[in-house]
This record gives sequence, C-alpha cells and structure tokens, in this order.
Amino acid sequence: MSDFYKYKFITMKDIGKNPYDYILCYSFWDMPNLLDITIEDGAYIYSSSEAFLEEQKIDTLRLFNWLNYFNLKPFGVALEDGELVFTREFYTSGHASFKDLVQVIEKVKPKVLLPIHNESIETYKLHINF
Repeated sequence: MSDFYKYKFITMKDIGKNPYDYILCYSFWDMPNLLDITIEDGAYIYSSSEAFLEEQKIDTLRLFNWLNYFNLKPFGVALEDGELVFTREFYTSGHASFKDLVQVIEKVKPKVLLPIHNESIETYKLHINF
C-alpha cells in the first residue's frame, strides 16, 4: 500500500463512533459487517437489478431481514404482501436505455456507429435522425 493511502483507511470501529457521518456502499453480502456498529435507524438504497431468478429473490428477501434488523428504510425496492416490488428509481446497471443511447447518438452525430449487444442494426436506423 502506498504511503498516500496509509491514513485514508477507516475501520468499522471508526464508523461506529459516528455512524451517521458516513455513507456505506453495502450489498446483501456485506450486511453482517454492520453487526460491528450500532445503528438506530437509517436508509438503504437498492440500486441493483431486479431479482429474476428464485435464488436472487430469496437473497433479496434475506436482505429485507437485515434491513429490518438494523431498522434501515429501503428505497428502490419494497416488500408488499410478501412480494418484492422493484421501483427502479435508483437502479444503476451501468447500461444506458435505448432512448438515452439514441439521444446521445443524435447529439454526437458519429461518422461511424458500431452498435453492440443489440439484436438488429435496423432498430437504430429506424430511430436515429441524423
């Protein structure tokens, strides 16, 4: 580790002294680490994709158990009548929507366009005006 970063690390003990001074980036798999600090309430922003497979749904339901345990209010996902509801308001897949891609292409006006991860180049031809 470089000396530059040597004093930039903090421990769960440091966070535990003033937990409301921090924003933690935690997934379902990180939740047990919160056992090392005391949290009276807070928020959890769900920014992952929807759970499509049965195993993903089970993991997300387990996440709700953790959120309830730590009294963290979920945003981006809800549990309604035992069913998971994904609101997508905080979803950050890293992939742009088709509409966003078209807007960027129209603004940039590239000389060459090589779409990848798509089913048909014709779809782009129908929707791009330049």
